[in-house]
Amino acid sequence: MIKANQNSSFNIPTQYGITPTTFDHIVFDADVLRSTPLQKINTYQVSGFAKSTNTDITFWKINIKESFRLKEALDEQTIQTFTFFDYEKKIYSSDDAIILYNSLYQNDQNIMNKYYSNNSGLLFGF
Repeated sequence: MIKANQNSSFNIPTQYGITPTTFDHIVFDADVLRSTPLQKINTYQVSGFAKSTNTDITFWKINIKESFRLKEALDEQTIQTFTFFDYEKKIYSSDDAIILYNSLYQNDQNIMNKYYSNNSGLLFGF
């Protein structure tokens, strides 16, 4: 969270397939995965961006500032939402990300996992 009248920045790889534009709004929250929404969610507005190519991977350096728009008002104007899926380090549409999170959770809950050996890649003891 940044204080009022302060700017911040972050980087995302261009391989995510998202091209930022000035006045885009960003919400750092996973409310699509939560059953009960938070009371107040901070939104941030893109104030500038530039390509950063100091490595073999190209990044977008995105400058943001705190926005005073309510998330509910932004939701009415939103065409599509995206979610960062940490397991694959990629950004997916929120609908696809929910399916992937559910699949990952079901795989973690699979009873066969306790018989799996990471060393050999075989199932033992059933």
